[in-house]
Amino acid sequence: MPEISRRDKGRLLTGGIYGRTRNPRYLEILTFSFVYTAFANYAGIWVLYALMFPALHLVVLLEERELRDRFGAEYEEYRRRVPRYLPKPRAPRGQTRI
Repeated sequence: MPEISRRDKGRLLTGGIYGRTRNPRYLEILTFSFVYTAFANYAGIWVLYALMFPALHLVVLLEERELRDRFGAEYEEYRRRVPRYLPKPRAPRGQTRI
């Protein structure tokens, strides 16, 4: 496990969905939780859902610090290129984004 190994730093995933957003798994959790919360529609679950945002954001910040320490400049370049949460809209095929 690269997270606890001093010798194997692992590999930074930058392709596929990770080329569009740095945290697709957390987006998945928030989306699934929203659907469940909307379906159940209880006030207490809405409160818990609202509390998920700061909790997940804290986890993301801690992970980013760990990735910065582990991958250095490679992660910084990736961080500048790919948004943290919401993917940037794609340009239509055949057009380039300015």
